[in-house]
Amino acid sequence: MKVWFCFVAALIQLAWGAVLSKPPAEPPRPAPPPAQEPAWPLDAYVPEAYLQPIWEGGVVYHESVMPLEGPDGSMGDIALLYEASEIISVRSSDLRTEYVPGVDYALADGKLRLLDGAIPRVPFGRMYPPEEIEVPGGGLLFPGKDVPWIYIEGGSLFHTWQLAVTYKHTDAFPGAVPPRQGGRLPNTLAKLEAGAPLRLLVYGDSLAVGCQSSGWDATNVPPYAPTFFDMFAGALRAQYGGEITVVNTAVGGVNSAWAADNAQELAAEQSPDLMIVSLGGNDAPGKVWPITYAWNVLKFFARVKAQCPQCEFILLAPALFNPLSTFDNGYSLRYRPWALALGQKGVAVLDMAQTYSELLARKRFEDIASNNVNHPNDFTVRMYAQMLLEALK
Repeated sequence: MKVWFCFVAALIQLAWGAVLSKPPAEPPRPAPPPAQEPAWPLDAYVPEAYLQPIWEGGVVYHESVMPLEGPDGSMGDIALLYEASEIISVRSSDLRTEYVPGVDYALADGKLRLLDGAIPRVPFGRMYPPEEIEVPGGGLLFPGKDVPWIYIEGGSLFHTWQLAVTYKHTDAFPGAVPPRQGGRLPNTLAKLEAGAPLRLLVYGDSLAVGCQSSGWDATNVPPYAPTFFDMFAGALRAQYGGEITVVNTAVGGVNSAWAADNAQELAAEQSPDLMIVSLGGNDAPGKVWPITYAWNVLKFFARVKAQCPQCEFILLAPALFNPLSTFDNGYSLRYRPWALALGQKGVAVLDMAQTYSELLARKRFEDIASNNVNHPNDFTVRMYAQMLLEALK
């Protein structure tokens, strides 16, 4: 009876808090950056380089691009997030091979132009086969939208096809800077600032599992960039000096109903201080109503807080799918306002739908994904970690 009463009380408090809560103030867009030189080595994973906020500074480290040919076999210039003023380095995705400027690539109107050199190109038909074919183990073939088939791969293959581009730029960040939400997470900040141990629980779907950074267990290829939550936890240890314990109970393929149903065993019983929660990516393909998604997330929060009243949450609003897939980005975008509305004291929300929309306004989906449908690659994983750190300020 006591647990049931605590659950109802927590649910009412969360629902009322969501109604009354004001959104965090949107920070101003940064001014154009000053001239900068690269500060870290470019031949290996360096936490400081990967965690430099993409919206700050005049050097972008290891931005990923896919050297993907067009359907007609042509290779157009590849757009970057910013308009490059100088390309410092183009490397293979493992960072071990550096290509030669003027031989393998050139800068053309702020974009990357591949020359007839050593950089391997990916035929369009390898990622989007024109007919049903047998794909290697670990891969799947899904029907596409505007293309007959989409090749989806859950390991390291697409990662190894991508390039890492480091460049200078002088233009301001083209997207919205993530808002700071430290005021919503007072318990977490108090523990961190006191150097007290913090128990971080990662919960939800395959994005929360860690799919598919290069350092994730099932990928495990150079440069071995950690998952977004391990990057985040490592940065907190370095900044605050306290013990950060990461527990991950996420399960690939689950939706918000599963999250609510398993809140007790896989979340509350882990006694978390802070939770990163990724949900919605598997609600969208099932066309779950947005209000149902929001209700399930609310129930999940309430069931955890009934047992762990001091626990706080960072909710990842659903990201977007490959626009060429049959998965409906319309549903992910419909979940966005409902997820944002759940933000309040104790609940910060990262607007991944907006982040992906802004990325895709400048870059192709193949440049930012690791499996060609929804999992982030090293470049996008870094943005998750950077946004988590910004949310705690």
